[in-house]
Amino acid sequence: WAVAWKFVATQAITRLNDIAVQVGRTGVFTPVAILEPVEVGGVTVSRATLHNEDEIKAKDLRVGDMVVVQRAGDVIPEVVRPVIEERNPDAQPEPYAFPHTCPECGSEGLRLPDEAAWRCVNRSCPAVAQLAIVHFVSKAGLDIPGVGRRWIEELFSAGVIHTAADLFTLRAEDLLKFEGMGEVSAAKFIAALDTARQEATLARFICALGIRLVGEQTARVLAAHYADLDALDAATVEELTDLPDIGPEVSNSITAFFANPANRALLQRFNNLGLWPRAEIRSAAQVADLPWAGKQFIFTGGLAAYTRDEAQALVETRGGRAAKTISAKVDVVVAGEKAGSKLDKARKLGLTVWDEAEFVRQLALVDARMET
Repeated sequence: WAVAWKFVATQAITRLNDIAVQVGRTGVFTPVAILEPVEVGGVTVSRATLHNEDEIKAKDLRVGDMVVVQRAGDVIPEVVRPVIEERNPDAQPEPYAFPHTCPECGSEGLRLPDEAAWRCVNRSCPAVAQLAIVHFVSKAGLDIPGVGRRWIEELFSAGVIHTAADLFTLRAEDLLKFEGMGEVSAAKFIAALDTARQEATLARFICALGIRLVGEQTARVLAAHYADLDALDAATVEELTDLPDIGPEVSNSITAFFANPANRALLQRFNNLGLWPRAEIRSAAQVADLPWAGKQFIFTGGLAAYTRDEAQALVETRGGRAAKTISAKVDVVVAGEKAGSKLDKARKLGLTVWDEAEFVRQLALVDARMET
């Protein structure tokens, strides 16, 4: 009874002035097109990601080319192709040479056979080190209030901190040297760090470390099976691969992280500074006794009372498991505001669907059972 029209993306032609290479938190080299500013769909575009070396080669992009630009999904700027007929052969006769050394620290880059990206493997690279600290304090990490990107950049640039562990050695007087930081702000800053040190959960800490391919869900799985980082350090690739939702690539990434001398030194500093959370590991028999043992839940849409991570943690502490994709194996779909296609698929599969009110009611029921 309804028709959805998908219009062709609005395109524009502009000049590719340069290709800059940025280094991300995991060391990945990301090429960025520096464009002559042009309006595309009502937005002025001057930069666009080029993804990786292979994409630049496939499109045969050269600095100085006139290029076609559009916004993918009417949001993300992208370079579609060069306008070959307008290429000046004298401007840049050779294809763009992608750098194989880190533009930030000069270290030799590494590209694995099964990857499209080049990356810097120097853990002391300034770009990698600074962004690692930003991630550590962010919402995806320990979520430390008042310790944001701006202050991390200032402290790092001034040489006051070099790793995330250095944050926990700061004193209020160290902060008072910076413009905009008064006595009250400095005290709150230090207090927030102290609270994080004492209250950080193991799952949060694992996620904050920025281990490649380990996000919040994987961190929760690891925290549910290992008491602390010493136990996780001792885990083999085979043991890790046996865990839910963890494959060989993730397992290898985890073991490689712990094998790195610089990472081991950083973890030892965290331990010495008192940031070493432990998890309470339940036995298989204890898990089996929990009310939602063996049940799979999936969340779609926004919840008013909880963030997605908080809701998934509530399920997991009661024995359930948060699934990533809809399938017939899912037991309960919790649908919040603006639930998407997962809800439609759940109904087609005949799955049990709870709204937020029912989810809260069921939580109260299982908690009453657990107390008795």
